[in-house]
Order: sequence, then C-alpha cells, then structure tokens
Amino acid sequence: MARRAARLTEILTKLSTSRFGVFSAILKTKTHFGAFFCCAHHLNSPAQRGDNYLTLGILNNYPPAQRGDNYFALRIYIGMRIKFKNKKFLILGAGKSGVSAKTFIEKRKGIAEIFDDKEPHDFETSEFNYVVLSPAITKDHALLAAFTPNQIIPEFMLGLNRGQMRAFAITGTNGKTTVSRNLARALGVSACGNIGLPTTSRDTKERKIVCEISSFMLEHSRLSELKFHPKCAAILNITQDHLDRHGTMGEYIDCKAFAVKLARKIVLNYDDKNCRKIGRELKNRKKITWFSTKSTVRGYFFKNGFIYKNCGRIKKIADIKDFGAVAAHDIANILAVLSMAGERKMKRIVKAFDPNEKPRHRGEFVRELNGVSYYNDSKATNIGATLACVNSFSAPIYLLLGGRSKGQDFAELFSKLPKNVIKTYCFGESKKQLKKFGCEVCDNMTAALEKARNDAEETKQNAVVLLSPACSSLDEFKSYADRGDLFAQTVCKFE
Repeated sequence: MARRAARLTEILTKLSTSRFGVFSAILKTKTHFGAFFCCAHHLNSPAQRGDNYLTLGILNNYPPAQRGDNYFALRIYIGMRIKFKNKKFLILGAGKSGVSAKTFIEKRKGIAEIFDDKEPHDFETSEFNYVVLSPAITKDHALLAAFTPNQIIPEFMLGLNRGQMRAFAITGTNGKTTVSRNLARALGVSACGNIGLPTTSRDTKERKIVCEISSFMLEHSRLSELKFHPKCAAILNITQDHLDRHGTMGEYIDCKAFAVKLARKIVLNYDDKNCRKIGRELKNRKKITWFSTKSTVRGYFFKNGFIYKNCGRIKKIADIKDFGAVAAHDIANILAVLSMAGERKMKRIVKAFDPNEKPRHRGEFVRELNGVSYYNDSKATNIGATLACVNSFSAPIYLLLGGRSKGQDFAELFSKLPKNVIKTYCFGESKKQLKKFGCEVCDNMTAALEKARNDAEETKQNAVVLLSPACSSLDEFKSYADRGDLFAQTVCKFE
C-alpha cells in the first residue's frame, strides 16, 4: 500500500505544479481509502503545493463498468492559494464591495489600496501582488493588462475562496434575488453576493453559503485562475440583458454558463431554451437536476396544481395552494429553490415564499384609487422581467417603460406583450427606441405616470397602471429602488 500511496503522491504532485487547470482522472488502482488520505496528507504541506492548494473529493458519477469495483475516482481541483500577510492588493472600484474587500484583506494582515476611476492614479501596478475586481469593472479596464490571470481575483471569490465548496450559487437574468433570498431562508442562513451583501462581509461562521452571482461577476471569474466550484449552482433563465457590457448574446450566455462548469450539483430550467442548450453541452449530465412548469422532467415539475419529483419514479410532493396566491413566474422560483434545498425543507420553503413578505419594487401593490390599481415593478430592468410581470395580470394594463436600454432589442418585448396591455408610455434614454413601437413619449417618469393615470381612469374598467420599465434606472436615478420610490410617492399623493 505504501508503494501505491507514493505513486499517487507523485502523480498529484506533478499535477499541482503544472499550470492551473481542472483535472478529472480515474486512477486504476486497487488501493483503498487509506492510501487516498495518505496522498492528501502528503500534499497538504505548503512546501509541496507551493502557491497552489488542492481540494480533493471522491467522484461518484462514473458508472461501475467504467471504474470497476476496485477503482476509485479522484477529482482534483487545483487553484490559486491567496496569501494575505504582507501582500499588496489593488482594489478596482470604490463602491460597497470594494470597501468591504479592503476591510476583509486588512483583517488578514494584507495591504489594500482602493482605486476609483474618477481619480488619476499615482502608483505603479508592479507594486501589487494581486488585483481585486469589483463587479462594475469591465474586462477591458486599462489597469488589468498589467496583471496575469493568477493575480486577478474577482471580489466575490475573495470572500468565497475557502468556503466555496459549501456554496449554493444562483444566477440567471431574472428571479435570482428572489430565489437567493428564499433559499437562504429555507436553509437558515444569510444570502450574499449580488443581492446586496458582499461575500467579503458575510458571516464566516455559517456552514452553508447562498450566493447570488451576476454575469459581471462570472465575467471576472473567466479572467482569473481562481476558479469557482460551488456545491450547487443554478441557472434560472437567460434572456436579453447587459448586452452593452457583454457585446453579444452569445458572450452573455457563456458568462452565465460558467457558473455551473465546476459545480458538484447543477440545477437548470428546462423551460428556457438557453438553459437546455447549456445542459446538452455539459460533459457530465448526471449532475443536472431539471425543473419545469410545462414538462415532465427528471427533477421537479409542476402539473395541474401540484408539484412532483421525478427521479425514475414520479412522486407528488406538494399542492401549490400551500404557497398561497402565486404568479406563474413564482412557481418556477419555488421549483428552483426546491431543486437546490430538497423536499425535506418543504415546510421552510413554503414559509420562505410567504406572499406577505414579498420584497419591495417587485410587482409591489401601491394603492387603488378611482377604480385604478397602481403597481411598482421597478426591479424589472430587462425585457424578460417585464414580460413575467405583465403576464401575471388579467386586467387592462397601462404600462410605463423606459430608462437605459443596455443594448436590448425591444422588438422581442412588443412581439410578446399580451393583449391586455392597452397602452404604453416611455421616458428616459430609451424613449427614441421605444417610440418606434408606438409608445407615447413623455418627458420623464412622473409625466408618464400622470398620462397613464388619466387614460386608465377614463376607461372605468378596473385597470392597472404598472411601472415595469424593462430598462436600467441609471440614466435618471441612483437605482431601481430610487425610481420605484418616486413612483410610489407620486401615486400616494394622488387625490
């Protein structure tokens, strides 16, 4: 056994000193777990692994015919080992995540300096050992050219580096905040990442990590040798968004797909054609758990008012009425959380989706006045989110659109709007684009709201005035919340 252990150690040592990569190998040996742990122990010394570290795990996804009864599979993740003590970190981005990263580094006796693009820099990039990227930093930033991939650290990975094997990662164009928040509730932990809490500010004592991941974060992960391999990763859906940043839809999809490349469990939405394509291209499809509101899939699906699990045998596990009044897109979110947490957490999942605890600016009811109901869906910053919201209403809708388009093609929106959308109004940077599709052009959101109110009250049909802009708010507002607050405040002043 000692000879076999020495041989395995030799192989792993060679891999650990090679250029970074992910290696999956089946080692045809009759050794047992004692030799495996001996191997892991030998490679656990800093002198042998150098700047790399190994996290080792047993692969159980190979069929017995391939591995044999006496084989075991060894999956090897070789990644950067971040050293903090006395190392210098350049943090690009002076926002919330940048400030949090600075505190995180300094607690570990590192030296951190924040750089804001608004100010000229008076330093040499060669002074720094690492560069940390806040989500807003683009991949073609001028200062990045001075750093190699093993010096680039995405900000979210800085906080997850040691705990990512326990992470549940959620990405997608729409619904990721809702799914992240409710999955965290079901698991009894806090959510971090794109949801508003930087990973470097999370509670490191929590055994499980729920992290919302944006395409900006995943773009940074593709630049770095610090790869992301979570316990479970989900892609909820992929529709047009952030094309001003990523350039093409193909690049945007590739960024999203990167979230699941190294995950031990993968959750995908079968109803989304881009998710199905990603699933087909994965090498090990046995990792995938599908969810669907339309089809019977291997995983979790919704049919005739009930939720089912299919793992070779179909089993009814819940009545959708248990969740109260839910919209169609809420059912998909429930299935996503269930796919990640498992049906053992059903009671906590039901409680997490309590409609009375719905977050603000997401289909939020503001008030009813003179037979017109007003809803604030300012969080809908892309076409897919707006379509999901309008399809949840059956009443006549007077729809407010506009803001920063982010490179979207609005032809998709107007070709899919339901017939109960009576009239649309536009404002902001994108109003010239939206005018081509018959939108009434307004000077600003408040003016659009006034016109929609007058038109809706004239119909006397119990109409809905809906702010669901399909655009970013950053042309006129600080955030989507700022835009939604102004909408709600204006509506509350109506008499």
